[in-house]
Order: sequence, then C-alpha cells, then structure tokens
Amino acid sequence: MQEELGEGDKALKTAFEAVDNMEFDRASEAFEEAIRLGCQYMPLALNYSGTFAFIRGDADLALAAFNKSLDLDPNQAQVWAKRASVHMEKCKHPRSHSLRFCLCFSCVFFFAFLFLLRLFGVVGADRGQADRSAAMADFAKAIEVDPADPDVYYHRGQVRFLMGDFSDAAADYTKSAELDKKFVYSQVQLGVAQYKMGQLNDSLVTFRKVLKQFKNSAEAYNYYGEILLDQGNFPEALEKFDTAIDLERTGGQGKKVRNIMPLVNRAVLYLQWKKDAKEAERNLRSALECNPPFPVLRPSLYGSRAWLRLTIVGSGS
Repeated sequence: MQEELGEGDKALKTAFEAVDNMEFDRASEAFEEAIRLGCQYMPLALNYSGTFAFIRGDADLALAAFNKSLDLDPNQAQVWAKRASVHMEKCKHPRSHSLRFCLCFSCVFFFAFLFLLRLFGVVGADRGQADRSAAMADFAKAIEVDPADPDVYYHRGQVRFLMGDFSDAAADYTKSAELDKKFVYSQVQLGVAQYKMGQLNDSLVTFRKVLKQFKNSAEAYNYYGEILLDQGNFPEALEKFDTAIDLERTGGQGKKVRNIMPLVNRAVLYLQWKKDAKEAERNLRSALECNPPFPVLRPSLYGSRAWLRLTIVGSGS
C-alpha cells in the first residue's frame, strides 16, 4: 500500500512508473532520490542509477553504481552483464566517453541504443584498448549466478558481435533463443550474425522463420529490411521498413512511432535507391518528431538532415 511505503520506496515506485511511461529524465531523478533517502531495494535502485549514468555518458559513475549494487547483492546476473558491457566500452580513447547506450531497462533497449549511436557516429569504432578480459570475466560470473538467464547470453552475444566475433556471437544468440523461444531479439540477431559471416541462405531462412513466428514484431521486419537493403533488394526492403513502421504505430501509444530505426533506414534506402534526398530528409524529420527518449541522438539526427541538405544542393534538386 502507498501509505506503508517509506519516502525512498515511494521515490523508487515513481521511478519505475516513469520508466514505463518512457519519461527518462523524471525516472533518473527519482532513482537518485530513492538512493539518497534510502529504500528497501537499494541494489535495484543502484542498478538503474548506473544505467542512467552510462546513458548520460558517465561510465565511471555507472561502474561505481554497479559495483555498489553488486556489493549489496552479488547474485544479480543482469548487473554483472551490465558491468561487463561498461568494461567493453570504457577505454582510453577520447570518443569512448561519449558512449551512452541503454544497459537494459529491458532487453528491448539493450544495445539498440548503442547501434543507433554508432550509426550516427556518436561512438568511435576504436575498441583496441577496451578491457575485454574484464568484460568476459563479468559475463562468466553472470552465467555462474544464473546459467539459465537468456538475457546474459544475448548481451554477451551483442558484445561479441560489436567486436566482430560473429561466430561466438551466433553461438550466444542460439543459446539465448534455446532458453527463451519467445524472445525475438536473440533470433533476429542470429540472422544478422549469420549474414555477417557470409551465410546468406542461413540468414534468410532464419529471418523467414522469425517473421512466421513473430508476425507482429517491428524489429524483425526492420532487421530483415536492413539485410535486403544491403543486398540491394530495395523494393522488398522498403516493404519491410513500411511494415515495421505500421507495426510500431499500431503497437505503440496512439500513432507515435517509438523506435526510429525503420524511419532512419527508410531514409537511407531512398537516398541509395532513388537518390531522393528530399524524401530521405522527410523520413529523418519524422524520426525527429518521434522525440527519441535519448536526447544524445537528436544532434546526430539534425546533423544527418544537414548532410542531406548538402546532398540536395549538390544535386541541384
């Protein structure tokens, strides 16, 4: 009951309500208030505090929060996985401090934000100094804590994917899918990893199975569209991106698209296929109007639009 909660627990409840409503600034403030006032679920509050710290670009503060959370409760497989991901991206390269990807409010967000940042050039590709051994040790600890957690294998697969270890990534995605057959992302990423390994037929088979099983998954259609786009199959790729956008609208709040990637991919498609910079800009403008929950993306989206404007001027259109 609300009246039985202490002030810190009330703040924690407010924080989770804000996360559910995608009010991330409000959520971050509420988590910090819960920690300051003290709450019954301090490891959880620190877990989310670390998540938001990393989104803001403060990897050191994120690592400190995850360390405190694990000190209070070392049996948190998800936090070990999050700390592993901080180790992977926390290096001496100056651009690495700009990494602000979402460390999993749920698996839906984990690494999706990282891919967005890398797409728009917010995050550098230099990973030579990343502490991979510490990251892998944390993933091993997470699996020791809970060997049946599909999320941990998925997260490790994502890290391996970003490092270019596509074979090991595929093995982790497969394990994650075996543990949770209803989790679409591990199966989608398996198809992407297969494609990266040059296994085109296996990748297409995987995606067709995913689309058959997850008919209402916007992510499945979007990722499949990316494969088709890379193959130069523009008409079918456009069809997949349009389906993803329609599913986002019908599955979200009202007509608002919450995942901007299909719109961004649609912009890329129109630029590559029809050299139509104006239509590409229109799609990026739509992505901006979606008000992505992570403000760091907005300058990059505006930068993409500026680049498209140069394309328009250069083409004389």
